[in-house]
Amino acid sequence: MNNTKFTETEVNSMRNRLQKLIQTLQNNKEQVPAKVLQTKYKKSYFSLIDTLKQISSDYAGYLILHDIRIHRAYLDEVTALIKRLMDSAGILPQLSAAVFQQYDINQFEALAESLRTGIKEELDLFYGRYSCLLFSENCLKDPAIIPEIYCPVNGCFWLDGKWLPAEDTEKTHSDKSVHS
Repeated sequence: MNNTKFTETEVNSMRNRLQKLIQTLQNNKEQVPAKVLQTKYKKSYFSLIDTLKQISSDYAGYLILHDIRIHRAYLDEVTALIKRLMDSAGILPQLSAAVFQQYDINQFEALAESLRTGIKEELDLFYGRYSCLLFSENCLKDPAIIPEIYCPVNGCFWLDGKWLPAEDTEKTHSDKSVHS
């Protein structure tokens, strides 16, 4: 779903930058009257606000969607599902308030994690509607070989209680026998 891959260093950098900008905004608001910020310091103040919006959006996107895989054929359905969940949870105003009113990155991260949990729960139900049994040739020849559960929505196999990307699983894993 979110094709952007971030390294751990990039994520830490994004978080640190967001935290620094939040602190700058808090200091500005506590030390300078709002009217002065919006007039005398208008250009730099609104630049700070715009930068905060962009970085908080990018960071929230990462926190909420990292490692969630969706095949493009299902993207519209999943996007609508996520939008409905976000709207019903009223999470966007809360995320915004955590940054622009409470100046609390920890609250921001907790809200993002809460939304991620809800999305993953909904996606598990969605995946279940499209999952199927995948029979290998060996499985068809030997009834003792267990077919696998595959989901085309995320391109993953259900193994050991979690979804594993098809490209990360060994080709021979489909030949596990009931007797092994």
